[in-house]
Parts: sequence; structure tokens; C-alpha cells
Amino acid sequence: MLLRQRARPSATAAAPGRAPKRRRSGGPLPARRRPPPSPTSSSTAAIAAVPPRGGRGDGGVLDGGLPEEQAAAAAAAAPADPGLSAAELAAAELAPGGEVWPLHETRALVETAMLAAVTGLAYLLSTLLKLEGSLGYVIPLPVVLAAVRSGGLAGWRTCAATAALVVVLLGPLRAVAYCLYHGLLAAALGGAWRSGLPWAATVPLGALVRVGGQLAYIALSSATLNENLFAVLLANVHALLDQLSAAVGASGAPSPSAVASMIFALLLVNGCCYVFLLHVLYTLILGGMGYAERLPAVPGLVRKFLTAGAPERPSAAAGTAAAAGR
Repeated sequence: MLLRQRARPSATAAAPGRAPKRRRSGGPLPARRRPPPSPTSSSTAAIAAVPPRGGRGDGGVLDGGLPEEQAAAAAAAAPADPGLSAAELAAAELAPGGEVWPLHETRALVETAMLAAVTGLAYLLSTLLKLEGSLGYVIPLPVVLAAVRSGGLAGWRTCAATAALVVVLLGPLRAVAYCLYHGLLAAALGGAWRSGLPWAATVPLGALVRVGGQLAYIALSSATLNENLFAVLLANVHALLDQLSAAVGASGAPSPSAVASMIFALLLVNGCCYVFLLHVLYTLILGGMGYAERLPAVPGLVRKFLTAGAPERPSAAAGTAAAAGR
């Protein structure tokens, strides 16, 4: 009894103004509340639950039920990634393989879908309203923009998505016509510009792609109509040249091979003019949108004509010299 009454003052002393709490000799200890677990501790516990690299069962599976590769990956990622947020965990669960998709790939995918929709709508309106000749300089712009923003592969994806949309809206023949006339040229130009090729290389390249698309479209039309349109074209041009030679007073007419060579040369000149105008127009448009650094350098003669009426801006060195003179 005396030993029980003599308790340590540090254990029985209470704060001033409060009655001391006495504990019964046979009663249980009061339960303490544990703090709620944090996301970091839960992720660390999940990583710690991976069994050690010790026992291996059949098929390269550890005793805990996980393959050895997954256990090694989890053990390697444990010190570098102590915890993930709820949004990252949800994204990892939705993504295939448990990986989070990069932001730039998601942005490129969304831009591809939007630009393909704009291109399909423009081509639909130009076809229904018979404005393909007027909108021929605008239809390739979304594909070129996608290639300049996200790379040449994004341009080809936009072209393919637009072709799929045109198949649904106008049919497969119109989709092939879009690819041959506008899609291939736009994707090739966008990829060439993103690669940094100069105008001296991209203009002939685009002209060749356009001429190839025109010849392929004539071949497709011949197969569809069951008539050789190349022979019809050669016959009409040969008759026209025969009439011109008769009007001038010359004798004879050119051979079919010479007529075919002249037709190809005219198509090539037309393609060069068209692609050159596309270069000038898209340089102005994309440069105004802030992509001048991703485009090839404009030749000096073309830059001189483009900036003929624009006022000259003082350079930074001239401004610094003027400020120092004051």
C-alpha cells in the first residue's frame, strides 16, 4: 500500500487548473488514434509488397505471384518515384501497359483530328459548290500546318485521316482524287519544310509530285470510264497543232512522242508555278502565325518583292547606337 501511494510526481502530476487523472489498476490502456495514411506512404507500401528476388517458381514467377521482370522494374522505380498523384495513377490505369501518354503525343493526335476535319469540310464545300479551282490554294494548308507543328509524320497522318473522312462524305473516288491532287503534295511539302530543305529543292519536288498525281488521276479516270484518256488527249493536242501549222503555213505535224513530251513539259511548268505560289502564300500565312523559324529561308529576290512596300524596322544595333548617342 505504501509503495502504491508513493508514485512519481512526473507521472501523476497534472497541469495547473486540471484535476489529475487516475488510472485503475486493472483497467486497459486508452487507445491512441493513428494519423491517416498519406499517398506517399500508400505507394511506398505497395512497392514494398513486391516479394524479394529470392524464390522463383515455374515459368520465371516469384513466390509472391509477380513475374521477375515486373518485380525488378518495381524495385528499380521505388527510390526514384516515391509517390504518384491521384490523376497520374488514374492515367496509368487507363493507359495500356500502365504507362502515362506524353503530352506532346496527345496534342499531336488532337491537332491531327481537328485539321483533318477542317480539310474534309473545305474539300466538301469546294466539291459541292464547284470551287475547287478557287480553293485549291487553301485545301493543302491544314496538312502543311500539321507537318510544320508536329513533324512530317503528323502531316501524313492528317492526310490519311482526311482521306478516310472524304470516303465517308463523298465516296472512295473523291478520296483518291483528294490524295492525288492535294494530300500527297501537302504532306510532301510539309515534310520537306520541316526537314529544312531550301526552295530550290522543294519547288521541283512539289512540281513532280503534282504532275505524278495528275497522271495517276488520268489513269484512274481511264480505268473507271473504260476509255484510254491518254490517247484522247494526244489526239486532241495533235489535231490542234496540225491546225496551227496549217494556219501558219508550215508543212507536216509533230510526232506523237513529241506531243507527249510537250504535254509533260507543260504540266511540269504548271506544277512549278503552282508550287511556287504555294511557297509564297504559305510563307506569309505561317510566318504571320509565328512559324517563320520552322520554314526554309526565303530567297533574296523573293524577299525583296515581298517586302517592297513594307517599312523597314530599325535593327537592335542601330537602336542601341542611337540610345548611346543621346
